[in-house]
Amino acid sequence: MRMLQIDNDETVTLELSASSVLGRVRSAKQTAERADRDVLFACVDWAAIHSSDTLIGPADSWHEQELPLGGEGAPCVAEFAVTELAAALGMTTRAGRAFLADAVELRYRLPQTYARIVAGEVLVWRARRIAQATRPLSPEATRWVDRQVAPYADSVGTTHLDRLVQQALVTFDPDAAEERRLARLPSKGVDIRLGDAATGLNGLDGLVFLEAALDHADATALEEAVADLAEQLRQGGVPDTLDERRATALGMLARGETPLPAPPTLGK
Repeated sequence: MRMLQIDNDETVTLELSASSVLGRVRSAKQTAERADRDVLFACVDWAAIHSSDTLIGPADSWHEQELPLGGEGAPCVAEFAVTELAAALGMTTRAGRAFLADAVELRYRLPQTYARIVAGEVLVWRARRIAQATRPLSPEATRWVDRQVAPYADSVGTTHLDRLVQQALVTFDPDAAEERRLARLPSKGVDIRLGDAATGLNGLDGLVFLEAALDHADATALEEAVADLAEQLRQGGVPDTLDERRATALGMLARGETPLPAPPTLGK
């Protein structure tokens, strides 16, 4: 029980308990989840009545563009339908299009996952994440992912989902899998931050940081050259640490310099 003073003359007694508050939280959460599903189902219906399969006349007679919102095999939707839906949802056109695209993908290309949404077993935000991952896939690859992921769509993590999508690509579209692999490779380049020394960034006066992404063969050759030159510096009597000698060696390579000969051994 908690006392709440409204003003100086009036006091109201509220019956509050931890269990009652948690009950209200759970009820509100369930209401929100039902609302999310209702919005998704409404989007599916909206797409159905504005698809190229249901609108009368050919697409060029609508005076609107038809949009392929879902992946391959999903129906296209008239462009004006996206704008109207976004306004009804209180979203930007871009956000409304993304929501509608996920709804179309789930309804037409992920039927097993969609059935679990209908049953109230999968949250909409989790299902949308699956739809976004499968949209670039072929119909065959998408059906395979749907079969794999539907039983645990309520808990699948991003990493596992990415692995399933990659496996589907390799199995059903190896060329696309290779393109995706190459696209994820870092681009070659060298970043030498000369401005660091000039402005005194990082508190290291006179030192400059650099980063580079090289082909494996080039990186191996550079590592061997730096390691060899750093070792020659050590044998020549340079007292610096290994990291310091490696940094010196890199600069010497840039200038084409070689280390001084090692000092003569005593007794010879």
